[in-house]
Amino acid sequence: IIISIIYSYKLKWLGDDIFIALRYVQNFVAGDGLVYNIGEKVEGFTDFLWLMLISLFSKFNFNPLTTTQVLGILSSVGTLIICSTIVYKISKKLNTFILPFITIALTLNYDYNIWATSGLETSFYSFLLCASFYSFFFSEFKENKKLILSGLFLILAMMTRPDALLITFGVNGLLLINLLFNKTKISKIISMLFLFNLAFILIYIPYFIWRYNYYGFIFPNTYYVK
Repeated sequence: IIISIIYSYKLKWLGDDIFIALRYVQNFVAGDGLVYNIGEKVEGFTDFLWLMLISLFSKFNFNPLTTTQVLGILSSVGTLIICSTIVYKISKKLNTFILPFITIALTLNYDYNIWATSGLETSFYSFLLCASFYSFFFSEFKENKKLILSGLFLILAMMTRPDALLITFGVNGLLLINLLFNKTKISKIISMLFLFNLAFILIYIPYFIWRYNYYGFIFPNTYYVK
């Protein structure tokens, strides 16, 4: 993990897209709304939650450029810790040593480390997806808490990058298939799917309604342009 931090720092750079987000941050923190040009409501970003995190630190006068890179590295480290913990738990269960290959592979991977300091949401997005996976399969919480927590991390990932919607639908489908395959009662299936999608109902739907009312489109502007 220390090697990865050093590697990421040596590769540090800033992607051009982050400066679009920072323009939104600048106007938002100044009280002019979540806009690129004051008075024009156009959603020219796809990383809402990442943008909110930067705005929070900017409100307390932290340098936004440094903030994005520090948060990126911390997210990268978080992912490596999750991967290492998963391997440790499997090793402990099997009572044998397993080389944490995934942690080593990511640590030495150029793309993984260079995106940590790009200023973009890539590392944070990866961390949220890994956190969801860990919560569901490896956390020691009871079943209900596992479902709620893993669903919450997926929704946070969706609010960080909209394409996580495809993953969320896919996971719901796999969960449903698994429950049907194990001949789970219908009432139990409904209950489990409800808990898994609780964050979607309580957080994402209100967020989506606000987005649509504010910008007037289902998808961000960049989706229509591309």
